[in-house]
Amino acid sequence: MIRPFCLLLFVAYMPAPFAGEINQQLSAYGLTLKNETQWTMKKNSTVQSGDRKIQTMELTAGDVSVEMTFLNSVPKAKAVQDADLEYSSILSAYKAAVTPYAGSVSKKLSCGPRFYPKNVPAKFAGLKVRALVGFASDRKAFGACTESEASLEFAFAAMGLPNNAMLKITGFRQRPATLNPRFWTDLLAGFSMEKLK
Repeated sequence: MIRPFCLLLFVAYMPAPFAGEINQQLSAYGLTLKNETQWTMKKNSTVQSGDRKIQTMELTAGDVSVEMTFLNSVPKAKAVQDADLEYSSILSAYKAAVTPYAGSVSKKLSCGPRFYPKNVPAKFAGLKVRALVGFASDRKAFGACTESEASLEFAFAAMGLPNNAMLKITGFRQRPATLNPRFWTDLLAGFSMEKLK
């Protein structure tokens, strides 16, 4: 299994938000979360590297956690290319791979249809996006292909925003009895986009 990419740089953590803080942060990207009061901002960090700013927010509601990572100065064509690479990287964790140990003849079995992530058409703030919905381990690692590994349900979407920013969204929640893409498409549809001032 592979773990989601982690960026190890100096991070400035923000204090706990007041009411409206989530939409105040999202407004910098022209976004609004319609049901903001149902969510709590667990983390809000910004990393500055030269001209590149990366902001990560983690929102929680019940057993659902959603991480939103914004990268600025990403042209639309580059955002599309980077999004495709992110999708491919996640899907590769669910495909057969030769064992890394010399002399071993076994290899990881690829996931069957039940555990292989589904491509789901969705809308985020009025933009058509592609979401991956599947199962992950209790450590939020992709590649869970068995009953014992699949503790969480996940959704992932990546897209370019009109203001030359890229957004990656990764959500996790306790695994339901059956995969439920509708839960995630409804969640993504809960965002709207305003014109930037």
